[in-house]
Amino acid sequence: MSDANQEAKKRERRRRLEGRPIVLVAAVAACLATAVCAVALGIMIGATAEDIRHSIIDSVFDDRDGGPVFWGVATPAYLWIMGTFGLLASGAGASWLIDGYRGGEPVPFILPPAIALVVAAVVTVDATTWLEPLRVGTRVDPEFHHDETWDAGSWVAYAANIWVPILLVVVAAAGIVFAVLHSRRLREQRMLRTRLLRDGYRVRGVIRSVAPRTATNDVGQRTVIGATVVVAFVDADGVERRVTRLVRRRDLVPLLSGVEVLSDPTRPGDERSTFLSFDRDPAPAEWVGATD
Repeated sequence: MSDANQEAKKRERRRRLEGRPIVLVAAVAACLATAVCAVALGIMIGATAEDIRHSIIDSVFDDRDGGPVFWGVATPAYLWIMGTFGLLASGAGASWLIDGYRGGEPVPFILPPAIALVVAAVVTVDATTWLEPLRVGTRVDPEFHHDETWDAGSWVAYAANIWVPILLVVVAAAGIVFAVLHSRRLREQRMLRTRLLRDGYRVRGVIRSVAPRTATNDVGQRTVIGATVVVAFVDADGVERRVTRLVRRRDLVPLLSGVEVLSDPTRPGDERSTFLSFDRDPAPAEWVGATD
């Protein structure tokens, strides 16, 4: 199937799924599944950090085990599967359903920070249950009694139940701040687009250049994932303008025909007030803005 046909099918799917209650219910269910998988990932990150800490501050002959066993000896394997493959699958499903429900409207960067927050919260709680050393400051050998005094690294590891949760919380907080700022920019862009669809200047433009953006897989194969597109158009005053956009679609590389441009007649030179559409009869969400 050609890239153009794939994009056409994606557009048709979005219009078919947009606003349907069943899609919203499925998206909520997928988000809940993502949260459950994030809890599993948090448990295993905490357990791994505890194991590393235990191996540094305690003797190899200290065979205490604080790992999760509520599903038997295979519990860690189940949790790792849920926290990796399950998280990827449920997160991708949630993103796909949300995209369909919103009709392709750009979605704020919410899901990754939310996952990071869940993981940080789980690790923070789990850190309160980590094994304590038999004696603070000494690696006690309960078998042969060859005790060793801690070095600087052991003291850092001992404090891991404090700094590991703090580090994860800081990362999650940074992601949330970015998500809030990104959401604000998207909201402002939607308001501007709505105004321009009513009062803006709409004209045909010409694609001057298309620079493909590619990704390489594990076996060295390259795949086009988007393009940087330069579009020229003539504004309401007869002045030729150019606007550059990063477009996340693969069918633009062979496309050298026209494009629709929606601009603000009061600020014709402002790229942030200019939207592009590469489709006929575009829906509002199909106009590409500066923040998309």
